[in-house]
Amino acid sequence: MKKLILLALISLLALNIAQAQPPAAWPNAIRLGSGFSVELCLDDPQQVYVELQTATAEVLHRVRLSAGQGPVRVELPTQGLPKGVYFVLTVVGGQSCLEQLLIA
Repeated sequence: MKKLILLALISLLALNIAQAQPPAAWPNAIRLGSGFSVELCLDDPQQVYVELQTATAEVLHRVRLSAGQGPVRVELPTQGLPKGVYFVLTVVGGQSCLEQLLIA
């Protein structure tokens, strides 16, 4: 898998994922030691792939699931991670979205 490195600070790179709403990591910024969720809404059942990555594209957590039509919520832990900037990669139907996540 290609390693993705995002050098510019962004709040959201929103691509139309499977003709649905772009995913949103929430809350953002998050407190040290708490988890967060990625929420999206699918027009059709899809395979969903979510990764939490460091700024150097090291994968810290990975979730794969088959999701039905409608709202989808994926929970990811951040316990044990130091404060800093991370990235959430969401892939649905071959299209991807990369979002910055701040742990403060």
